[in-house]
Amino acid sequence: MLIQGYLHDKLFQKILKQAKSFGQGYTLRNGILYFTMDNQVQLCIPDSTECNVHIKNVLLDRIHTSLGHASYSKTYHALGSYFYWQKMAKDTFEYCRTCGICQLTNQSTQHPFGLLKPLPIPVRPFTYISMDFLFLPQVTNKTMQVSYDHVWVIVYRFSKYTIILPLPLNFTAEHLINVYNNSVYPFFGLPQDIVTDRDVVFTSLAWRKFCTVNNISLSMSFAYHPETDGQSEIANKSIITILHSKLLTQGMDWLAALLSMQVAINTGIDAHRDASSHTLCIHFTPKFEKVVVIPAASLRPDMISNALWDSVKTKLVRSHVAMTQQANKRRRPSPQYCYKP
Repeated sequence: MLIQGYLHDKLFQKILKQAKSFGQGYTLRNGILYFTMDNQVQLCIPDSTECNVHIKNVLLDRIHTSLGHASYSKTYHALGSYFYWQKMAKDTFEYCRTCGICQLTNQSTQHPFGLLKPLPIPVRPFTYISMDFLFLPQVTNKTMQVSYDHVWVIVYRFSKYTIILPLPLNFTAEHLINVYNNSVYPFFGLPQDIVTDRDVVFTSLAWRKFCTVNNISLSMSFAYHPETDGQSEIANKSIITILHSKLLTQGMDWLAALLSMQVAINTGIDAHRDASSHTLCIHFTPKFEKVVVIPAASLRPDMISNALWDSVKTKLVRSHVAMTQQANKRRRPSPQYCYKP
């Protein structure tokens, strides 16, 4: 089959007619053509109908399968170690691209369909918030004899003000409502919208009833869609980072470090808002660390007004536009489906 195929292949036909070619890496053994480069011998396979069906496809299938349906590059390099034919790279790529097993098992590396659409920007603090839970090692409050293993992270999206509340073992939606009414509501009131994931507590009847009675709209994110609930995810990362530093340097448990963590997060100046969360919410940034000397000018209360809030909103709009443009550079719009009855 190979010998007959050489007679129909223009490249190998030309090589066989020129005896000088055998001194340029090609050798002929029993009518079979080989190519040698860097002490690596490759069997030359001609371009013919029979060779394409009975040799090339068989080699591609066996090598690709033996490598566990590896990528195109791995299959091509393994194939090129022993064989050579024209357009071998193209044939290997097409075979791997159309492999049925790969289509079923390989994960897509493409960006998801759909352009990024950020959540609307609130016009003032305490209106739009996001919530999430963070699982931590179990700690017992010896005074109250209560064990905790979760913290409730509440972030106000306009000011990025973060509230961190400990939650006991096996907490329920009713307990969550009581914690909010006692620890959050007296200071910040009720929000207009809450962004959460689809945790069983947030999808429970009690939590939905609480939101319906208080005219609070629920915005729940979907799995593998971090853009919606990204604010809480960023807050969780900050909590973990600060918690690690406090546990390493001060040796305290995470329950005792909650208040200092909340202070550390809310007193930092956010780059997108050009102000700290405390400044946007309680009119000034309090002094907490006695060892830090703060200039007198920084201690002067900055009266919050609509002008400052408008300034922050303008900066957030600018930040959202830049973030959306960057995220949508390599994304594709969602396919438009047309229903025809």
